Amino acid sequence: SLTLTALFSTDAQCRSGVSLHQKLLTDIETQKTGNFDNLILRWKEIYGEKAAKPLFLIARDSQKPEKTRTIAILGASELSTPKDPFFFSQLKNLLRDRNWLVRFSAIKGLEKIQSHEALESVAEKLQDHALVVRTQAAESIARMAQKNPKLGNQKTFRKLSQSLSNPINYHQGKAL
Repeated sequence: SLTLTALFSTDAQCRSGVSLHQKLLTDIETQKTGNFDNLILRWKEIYGEKAAKPLFLIARDSQKPEKTRTIAILGASELSTPKDPFFFSQLKNLLRDRNWLVRFSAIKGLEKIQSHEALESVAEKLQDHALVVRTQAAESIARMAQKNPKLGNQKTFRKLSQSLSNPINYHQGKAL
């Protein structure tokens, strides 16, 4: 009877989401292929939006490998509601991370939000020290403005224009 009760409470604990953080982390760390789309689809079917917050906790943990953090960001971005202020604040904070791949992934997540605030946050990364982050910021701004032409404003497009002509993006007159 005691054993059955212990099993039931452990099962109830798993169903309640208490161990969801660990389950998601294990899923990421044991994934064998480089394509995580199926993993994210599975999370969407099983956990839905409730997986987003634990995934952001994983993403913010600078002790985790960049691959783990990146997958967590992409998963959280896919599972979050774009209008949720928590979603925006988490991604905006990740833009300041020391790891370029984390910043790159946060930009991809912000692209889903489609708001002036998200666009402005992405535009700030046009001055990032990593070329790949600056490039992603420019591409995301273009996609956001294409999806919603009312998003763009003169200030953002001026930043984009200045970024494109910034000498840091060129070597001996050629684009990097």
